[in-house]
Amino acid sequence: MKGLKRGIKLVLGVSFAGLGMMSAAIAADMYASNPWTGFYAGILGGVNALNPHPRASNFVQPKDTSFLVGGLLGYNYQIDHWVLGVEGHIAYTNPDKTRPCAGANWRCNAGADWIGSIRARAGFAANDQVLIFATGGLALLGYEGYTFYTPTSKKYKDSKTFTGWTVGGGFNYRVTDNILVGVEALYARYGRKSMQYDDPYPVKPATFSAFATITYKF
Repeated sequence: MKGLKRGIKLVLGVSFAGLGMMSAAIAADMYASNPWTGFYAGILGGVNALNPHPRASNFVQPKDTSFLVGGLLGYNYQIDHWVLGVEGHIAYTNPDKTRPCAGANWRCNAGADWIGSIRARAGFAANDQVLIFATGGLALLGYEGYTFYTPTSKKYKDSKTFTGWTVGGGFNYRVTDNILVGVEALYARYGRKSMQYDDPYPVKPATFSAFATITYKF
């Protein structure tokens, strides 16, 4: 959980630009109130898959899949059928797998304790209730692991915060004027770092997350 606390300090910035014109008649009839415009906040839950991508053939860092639970905050701005926005999320996750490595006396572990992002969104509002969007931006990951020497029960641990990029998409459905539900899927790839175990273990992780959301639009 200590790694999760490090990840909670996210700063969101919003910048919007105009898009091309849609039909004035359609805009006046269906989107005069711009129902998707505004701030929203909510909760999320789903699954997260971690692939450490070890960067040397003799190093082992196992893959694993775990649950994902957290929160999100965002803002949308609607122009006719088009919706631009920014969204940030942070979630607790717990992929954590250990397997034999580097000989019979060694075991290797890889895991994560939090994941997050700050992303731009661009979507199409088919009507007042359904929004389909693509998203991409900055990805964050709290990565951890260890090697373990069984004859002496010696554990060599390390943890680091990784940054990278993420892309994905999803949709939202307006249940009421203020309650929205949706699903999102995100693929993220992070920069290379060396985990300092008994020896340096270079990794370049990737994650795939899929989660459902429930949000309140202010």
